[in-house]
Amino acid sequence: MQKKILTIDDNVAIVELLDLFLRLHGFDVKGAYSGHDGLALARDFMPDLILLDVLMPPGISGYEVCEKLKQDDRLKKIPVIFITSVEGTSENMSLGYSLGAEDYILKPFDLSDLHKRITVVLENNNGHKRKDS
Repeated sequence: MQKKILTIDDNVAIVELLDLFLRLHGFDVKGAYSGHDGLALARDFMPDLILLDVLMPPGISGYEVCEKLKQDDRLKKIPVIFITSVEGTSENMSLGYSLGAEDYILKPFDLSDLHKRITVVLENNNGHKRKDS
């Protein structure tokens, strides 16, 4: 069965690049361009993984989106990987991990590295059970 990935990023080029790349690797992909749209789409699409930007003006940040995801009983077990241009300081990374993120990738990123990290996170979370599964 195809794994589903949701990309949430305000940069249209990043969402489109990831959509094409991930589809070529056999994933079912949806994209959202704001935190609010991403949360709504997550509830409808029920992805196996979420790729989430940190800075998304206007609206809510990726950190806030992650926090809301982890507070939702239906969504809280979906792994999140932050993909961001925010400086990868230990403070920023600690915040991301404390909110429940599985990984933290800095832009610009290498697509083959991203694919490997997605694969690892999906394999590590393969046993999670969602109520709708």
